Amino acid sequence: MAQVLDVGLYVAKMDGNVTGNNLNYTLISSQRVNGLNGRSSTTLSFNWTPTEYGNYTVRALADTNHEVNEVDEGDNNADDLEEVKPKIMHMELLRTEALNSSADPSGQIPRSITYYFKADYPILIETGVGIRTPTFLYATTDPVYSPNGTVVFYPYGAIWQYYGDSSDGPWHALFSNPYVTCSANTTNYNVTCWGSGSGYHQYFAIHMMTHGSDYFGDGLLKTKLAYFGAIENNF
Repeated sequence: MAQVLDVGLYVAKMDGNVTGNNLNYTLISSQRVNGLNGRSSTTLSFNWTPTEYGNYTVRALADTNHEVNEVDEGDNNADDLEEVKPKIMHMELLRTEALNSSADPSGQIPRSITYYFKADYPILIETGVGIRTPTFLYATTDPVYSPNGTVVFYPYGAIWQYYGDSSDGPWHALFSNPYVTCSANTTNYNVTCWGSGSGYHQYFAIHMMTHGSDYFGDGLLKTKLAYFGAIENNF
């Protein structure tokens, strides 16, 4: 005998040690199935757009309104675990520009380096109250101490970051001070956008130097940028 029943898609966000039927499931959508015979099957498609990152249990539940008389009512659901995580934005390195330092006669160690990048697509920059996006990812080579004159503010180097709408700028500073101050024994920095700027932008310039390199003298930059990426914090 052909059956008529509803099939629902439910989603619950995993929270600590709460699992299984103790989860707070939310009905995403439901579909009506007509004419399904015993021991037969059909395929349904559901759409779900998460609004938060994290781990979820996705549950398909047949006969949500108990319209079908069954011997076993406990085998009508199927669960699947899904992790929703932010995507790391790929940055294409377009070019680099280095300024030579007269403090290095060999010409091998520059006073500063600027790296120019293009994101796969425009990224939202937003630093308003309660909104800080994206998170910028930086990796450097092993930090090397670089004495610079009589006053050393950032002896391992510092990162100034700029955004723009073309590969040639104009460039706008995310903040007037260094966005990242490099530290001894540290090569990875994840920094949620905290400076200034708004709107969608696709081009970025990363300027690395010791504090005195461009402003108070001709220093040596021995720590280089090895990687730059971004994670969008908004859906």
